[in-house]
Amino acid sequence: MVTLPACIQACGNAPNAYNILDIQQRVSTWIVPLFILIGSMHFVPLGKWNAAQVTVHLLADPINSLRCLLSKLATYQWWHDRGQRCMELPPETRKDIAMIMLAYDAWQEILTCRAGHQIEPTGEDVFETLQKWLEESPQDKRLARLDACRTAAYELADCRASGLSKTLIGTVNYVVIIGASLVHIINGDFNNRTGHSIAFAMLYSWLIPTVLLSSMVGGFNSKYSSAATLNRLYTDLINIERDSNNPAPRNALPQLSPFTSIPGESPIAVYESLPWCGANYTYCPPKSHWGRRNPIGITAAASVPTLLAMFSAVFMSYTNPTVGIGCRSVQQFGFYVAWVVSAFLTYYIQFEDAVPIHSQIRIAEDPTKPSSEHEEHAAEPAQQAGNPGNGNANANPSPHPTAPKRQWHRVLAKDACILIPQIAFFLAGFAGWFNSCFCWSAWFNRLGNAYVVLDPQELILALARKTWPLLTFIPIFVHMLFVFGIWIVFRGGAGLFSVSEEERKKDRNYVVFVADDGLSRASTVLLPVTERMEGRGGGGESDD
Repeated sequence: MVTLPACIQACGNAPNAYNILDIQQRVSTWIVPLFILIGSMHFVPLGKWNAAQVTVHLLADPINSLRCLLSKLATYQWWHDRGQRCMELPPETRKDIAMIMLAYDAWQEILTCRAGHQIEPTGEDVFETLQKWLEESPQDKRLARLDACRTAAYELADCRASGLSKTLIGTVNYVVIIGASLVHIINGDFNNRTGHSIAFAMLYSWLIPTVLLSSMVGGFNSKYSSAATLNRLYTDLINIERDSNNPAPRNALPQLSPFTSIPGESPIAVYESLPWCGANYTYCPPKSHWGRRNPIGITAAASVPTLLAMFSAVFMSYTNPTVGIGCRSVQQFGFYVAWVVSAFLTYYIQFEDAVPIHSQIRIAEDPTKPSSEHEEHAAEPAQQAGNPGNGNANANPSPHPTAPKRQWHRVLAKDACILIPQIAFFLAGFAGWFNSCFCWSAWFNRLGNAYVVLDPQELILALARKTWPLLTFIPIFVHMLFVFGIWIVFRGGAGLFSVSEEERKKDRNYVVFVADDGLSRASTVLLPVTERMEGRGGGGESDD
């Protein structure tokens, strides 16, 4: 080894760039698997441009992205628990109404985001109405109502896509590449696979729990499908009452059609606002239903994967000869600080700008009226927006709200300002920016005693056999434990839309048929009660 001044005198103080082939190998070895892992994540089907925006937000603000994923799972669990408390209903119906209400609540949150205030009726109100409507059903309507809910629940389950197999393949691929790099080092191949390079992969190991949680949250194959199913269910409930001898009034039915909450709201405008109003699982609008969640606990849990990834990367670079804090350790810690700052900035952008939409309405001034009268009229919309119980709260919803969209674009601009320098730093590192005497000398903690190890081969081999595998696979194992713990806590909600074929086969109400009209089609139906009892419709026989 030589001292830092001697190294600078012999080799110069400027970084030495790697050759082009070496740079290409570094990119193919570490950058490509990273994007394969990101590509295995479950994205909401809102187009490629939205997927690109979500990726930017994910890489620049992983803490907020994880927080939003955990919030979604907490909401799933909340509705699962609400459904299970309906003790007067059959067990399978409890799950059905939880699925239905979760789909309704997602649209309710989107419409609330657009309106700027809590619209009526709330998801809780609709749930209580639906529960009462099913529990107190007359005998001649009870089975028909339960059948309608079961049909809707099966449709919602059929429209879901978890993408678990895709995420598992991406995760296993990422872990195998890291393990293979350690094997290459042990075999004496140090090219592109020193501790600093593996530390880069470990710095982004928080993507492993993020990708797995995205598959746990799942999503609909199309955001339109859940709204169509809810509309069909609402129509079925109306038809059941219309065909009965004692029909219930229309206003007594559960208002399950999402767009009945805001008459005149354009579905096209609603669909356009999905990216910034809650459809993206890694971005939470500020009007989210935090009352159903534990925001402090969720935020703390969301901070664990990035903190663990940072410590793993920093300590791996710390142990790489020369032992100590070098340029790469500082870079990795700086990235983590940027992620923490990014999360705080997202919070600030959302809640600093979270002005109710109705407060933006301006009343045209009449010069004949005194100024005090203008102030009274101008205050009315804000009072209505701040009082969800006000009967006029939904009377004049803003047709083109801008605050949530503006917040989303500001968050993306902030994310770009963080991500672009990070990419530049990484590409510069791969090109040889840190290949200098100063960066190899661990100057940040050794100062005047900094030195450079000229022949680190034996030290690297020893580290690759014990220290680096521990710093690699223990954090990955903890990431897996983290995902497993989240699944334990939210297992009811995570499996809410999971309806296996075995469950369907055991359900005599469920029949699959193929309608041969020149096209091969398969549909899921619930037969009327009389046909089920007689074993008709699907050619099956009754078990009785």
